[in-house]
Amino acid sequence: MNIDIETLYLASVISRAAFLVVFTTTVLSLPSERYLRHWWAALVASTAGMLLNISQAEALQNPNHPLTVLTITLLLCSLLFSWSGLRVFYEHRLHPRPLLRTFALLVCAPVMTPLIGIPSHYVQAGYYASAALILLLFLKRLVPRLDRQLFAPYVIGLAVLMYFLALVPPIFQLLFTQNPLTPLAYSGPVMLVDQVACVLVYFGFIAMAAERANLNLRLQAETDPLTGLANRRGVVNAQRRQRRDAARGAQSSVLLADIDYFKIINDRLGHDGGDTVLRTFAKRLGQTIRTSDSAIRWGGEEFLVILPRTGPDEAEALAQRLREQTEAQPFAVGDQSLQVTVSIGVATTQTEDADYEAAINRADQALYRAKGDGRNRVCRFEAAASANAEQPGHEPTPKDT
Repeated sequence: MNIDIETLYLASVISRAAFLVVFTTTVLSLPSERYLRHWWAALVASTAGMLLNISQAEALQNPNHPLTVLTITLLLCSLLFSWSGLRVFYEHRLHPRPLLRTFALLVCAPVMTPLIGIPSHYVQAGYYASAALILLLFLKRLVPRLDRQLFAPYVIGLAVLMYFLALVPPIFQLLFTQNPLTPLAYSGPVMLVDQVACVLVYFGFIAMAAERANLNLRLQAETDPLTGLANRRGVVNAQRRQRRDAARGAQSSVLLADIDYFKIINDRLGHDGGDTVLRTFAKRLGQTIRTSDSAIRWGGEEFLVILPRTGPDEAEALAQRLREQTEAQPFAVGDQSLQVTVSIGVATTQTEDADYEAAINRADQALYRAKGDGRNRVCRFEAAASANAEQPGHEPTPKDT
């Protein structure tokens, strides 16, 4: 089957122009997302480069013609903006000066090569190699971030790999045949790759933006706005991990911590003072637990800590460390230094537990006993002791230091 290369170029320009309309709308609707502006610039440069290919085809037959240099530079800019947008998306810092120097070299190379006698086909091979290098940098940034929360990066990774593989044959052709290529000298299959990969890349960029927005909404729904910890909905993710650990026979533990005399703190210092205590305790809690643990604001002044693959002794030791640090470091509330203590119940999952609910109930019983025994202590769940736990008495006023 004969493939009209110019028709493929025209189709490529039209598809890019259509994506450009959609991208412009997306950028305008999400002005705070800087990575979208990078990807929009990539699409503009790519569309302009492809448009030059078909509108100035005769001039572009000369590899050293200024329009040829401009076309290839635009296409390289497109790759660079795609890569920089990915860095911004994953919140990595950009270093523009080295990139600007690289592109200055790429633009000046065709002007300098006749003066120093470098054949034009070697310069072209350098262009293709530069594009392949940017694609490899793109994949290097993308692959380590692949996860199950965002599916669009998998699509983009496939498209970038297709582009990279399409660039390899022209590089070898230029190096070993020593015949310069004009922009319209691509084969039909290569342009077909561009048709597919272009759709995948720009669809993937839009999908990544949408998935990020949905993920942020979900995180907001699962996050306590006061403390920044997970709320009760955050237990759902931990439940999935518990099922996997239980299937492997691994034991997990939970801590249920309650700030002592918090109602009196609120009454004396007001809700702003109480909020300060909660935020400070949440921050210290996050600094105390391990990266594999989950800290959750369970409600009011209660905090739940889920300790996957942790036995009762290790869990109790962590609870004691949290209690001691809370007591030892006064809480700054306005111009006051407040002594705060915490009571903690510890419980461990059992073989028959399908989730953390039963362990949390046992930790709640242990916490009730810690309160009844005088507060500012850690109690591990014991069935007999919990059954005999007594109702706590009157709450004395916390001591200011």
